Amino acid sequence: MRVGDLVVDPLHREVIVRGKVALLTPTEFQIIALLASDIGRTFSREEIISAIWGADYNATNISIPVYVRRIREKIEENPSEPRYLQTVWRCGYRFGDGRDETAG
Repeated sequence: MRVGDLVVDPLHREVIVRGKVALLTPTEFQIIALLASDIGRTFSREEIISAIWGADYNATNISIPVYVRRIREKIEENPSEPRYLQTVWRCGYRFGDGRDETAG
């Protein structure tokens, strides 16, 4: 899966950004692969936890925002203005199309 200058390679479990491999943890890779599997779809916190840890997992100690921040630091040119791993306020997270949403 290629979006802009980012490639998610599930076969090799790699994310390549601007030609360099991003060093993601296995959990970080699972999260980005899930979001990238359906570009533009918003995944709720509960959907992400269910898909990665399982529906029966006690989710009280999982901080999805922390995972998202760490992933952004590794893949985004400017983590404060993400082009790929986007927050949909009060709904969840989605994988964007790589375009700068602030550009008119």
